[in-house]
Amino acid sequence: MKITALCRTLALQNIFEKLAVQPGHCVPYFHVIRYWHDSGLRRSDLDIAVDAALSAGELLEQYSDEGRQLMLTELGQVNSRYKLNTRNEIEGFSDVLDVLEQVRHRQRGDISLIPRAEDLLLTH
Repeated sequence: MKITALCRTLALQNIFEKLAVQPGHCVPYFHVIRYWHDSGLRRSDLDIAVDAALSAGELLEQYSDEGRQLMLTELGQVNSRYKLNTRNEIEGFSDVLDVLEQVRHRQRGDISLIPRAEDLLLTH
């Protein structure tokens, strides 16, 4: 099972969708971390996803008294990103969704998985 950039991006977008964040609105980073845990992906994957979204202009970073905040931009809005035109694009997207679902279920169903230290850290 390969975690790709698209897997990370979709997992991050899923958080903003769950929180019903609209472009121009901020989310405290520690909320993103808490929701990320439900994805089953590693904390380091979150850092990679956030860095990529910041670089692409899909998110902006702000700091306030509440700590680090992530603001969704118009470019990062969930429904405007993926226009799948070919069968290969659709199948590739479907494969990514399958990987995310496998990771999510692996996390819930496998009692032998020991949490990684990096996943237990909550920071602002």
